Amino acid sequence: MSGNPGLWPALIKSFITDINIKRASLSLEYSHTKNAIANFQPEKDNLNNRQIFRSQDLDYHQIYSINPSLPWISNDWWDLQLNTGGFYNRLRTLHLK
Repeated sequence: MSGNPGLWPALIKSFITDINIKRASLSLEYSHTKNAIANFQPEKDNLNNRQIFRSQDLDYHQIYSINPSLPWISNDWWDLQLNTGGFYNRLRTLHLK
């Protein structure tokens, strides 16, 4: 393991919205991180013929997510809230080609 003094700061642009209709809700999220920092990335040291792991900047990291929540009322004394979520991650490295 090795440190990396050449890391750039990560810059994040994000958007989150929540839509509520009565007791149901829908949450949508998007974020784009430029220079996201990824820990323990493999790197070959050709001089010493070994592999080292250190933090590296990613070109970008994008996340899309959706989280619906629906009420389910089975009778007067029992209310349930059904939640689920899905997301899609996309990233591009600079150091692995």
